[in-house]
Amino acid sequence: QYNVAQILVPVAEGATDAEKAAARKKAEGLLKQAQGGADFAKLARDNSGAQDAAQGGELGLRPIGRLPAVFANAVVDMKAGQVASQVVESPAGYHVIKLLEKRASSTAIAAKVQQTQVRHILIKTGPTMSADDARRQ
Repeated sequence: QYNVAQILVPVAEGATDAEKAAARKKAEGLLKQAQGGADFAKLARDNSGAQDAAQGGELGLRPIGRLPAVFANAVVDMKAGQVASQVVESPAGYHVIKLLEKRASSTAIAAKVQQTQVRHILIKTGPTMSADDARRQ
């Protein structure tokens, strides 16, 4: 399970290239501040356009499958407390992402699972093929 925080710099649908560039530049500035050790929760409260801004951008503990795909791809290899190395783009705008906490699921399988590939040929018995003929074939 992953506890992710975000800062969203929103981009309106149908925004011009100049507006998108300005939003990206703002997000990259916030990313540099976060990577420099600034308080991520304060940055989120002051700058994020997301609904979770009041909670410091925190999304709460979720399994990886319940995170948006762009977030899951960004945080899967991160360590707790780490800020993503780059701004993540989504249809809503530009996100600065921080992994607050990473917990192993209690139902995780500790042992390796052995996999086997199987193929088969089905020969049907019927009026033209007896069971003995099918076995021989």
